[in-house]
Amino acid sequence: MKRDLQTKRRDNDDLRRVVDGNDQFFRGHDIRTPRNGGREPEPWMLNGYALRKFLLTQFPLSYVLCGRDSAGDHRELVTGCGGSNPRCRFCRQSRRAAQWMFMIQVCFRMRMSAEAAADYWNWDHDKPISAAYVRRLIQLITEAARKGEKPHLLET
Repeated sequence: MKRDLQTKRRDNDDLRRVVDGNDQFFRGHDIRTPRNGGREPEPWMLNGYALRKFLLTQFPLSYVLCGRDSAGDHRELVTGCGGSNPRCRFCRQSRRAAQWMFMIQVCFRMRMSAEAAADYWNWDHDKPISAAYVRRLIQLITEAARKGEKPHLLET
C-alpha cells in the first residue's frame, strides 16, 4: 500500500528529530579507503624482453598459431578454436600467456587490487573472472618466478 505525501512528510519529520546530520551514519558509515594491490613489480616485469622470455618459458607453445605448418602435431585447424573456449593446446597456452601478461600489467605494474583487476577484466571480456581467481593467478605468477630462473635484463 502506498503512503500519501502527507504521511511521508510526517514520517520524515519524525525521523529528522531522531537522526541529525552529525550522526555517524551521515559522516560515512564504514567507508574504507581504496586499496591498491601493494605489490612491487620485480625489475624483470618492467622489461619487455625479459617479460616475453619469462612468458615463453612458462608457455612454450604460445607463439605457435594452430592450423599452420609450424604447429607440429596439430595438423588441422580445430573448428571453434580460439575465443573464450580454446580447444587446442596452442590456443590454450596463448590465451593463458595473454592472461598472465594482463595480470602482470594490471596487478604489478599498475598496482591494482585483485577486485579492481577482476572488474577491469570483466568489463571487456565475455567470460567473467572473480577476485579469488585473480589472486590465484598472482600466486601462480610469483611461484613460477621464484621456481624458474629469472630472466636476465641485459639480453637483447
